[in-house]
Amino acid sequence: MTGDDEATSLKAIEIVRDLQRKLANQCFEKGISPEDIALGMIFGSFDVAEAARGPGIAALEWLRTGLDLMERQVMAGEASR
Repeated sequence: MTGDDEATSLKAIEIVRDLQRKLANQCFEKGISPEDIALGMIFGSFDVAEAARGPGIAALEWLRTGLDLMERQVMAGEASR
């Protein structure tokens, strides 16, 4: 979380998501498939998670926790943009 402030953290997360969507659109315009873009972003997220939480399994477990949270939000109809 950014500075232990949830509101600031949520704003930061939206900034990063917006940048990723713009990058995805640029990649798509260069002929990269949506599947390859998504996989590249997953691996990129792993790279960032390793820097944030440690190498290997520590990063994967942290990503799984994030995906579990996203799943609950999607199931509740809360997630997306």
